[in-house]
Amino acid sequence: MSPSAPSLRSSRRTANHGPPSCLEHHRQPLNVYCVQDRQLICGFCLTVGQHQGHPIDDLQAAFIRERQAPAHLLGRLSDHRWAEVCELGELLSRRRPAVRA
Repeated sequence: MSPSAPSLRSSRRTANHGPPSCLEHHRQPLNVYCVQDRQLICGFCLTVGQHQGHPIDDLQAAFIRERQAPAHLLGRLSDHRWAEVCELGELLSRRRPAVRA
């Protein structure tokens, strides 16, 4: 599972293949996204369970954000690597005359 994918470890599909439900709170749909733990939770998990007080988001916004996360991280990494390459190129350019002398 990728690090940006929402976790469904605490879920199960209902017998009629409906939406996933919470394993801790019988037949409660996983309809809230816990931003802190990056997983789908039910309303009871949020109000009285282990996710009480955690920041939440609606499923559509969380899906869009999580889908964009890999591209955003790759862009940041690429920018960082490019900056390193430029720094090393400048360092090499400055040292090259000293080596030739």
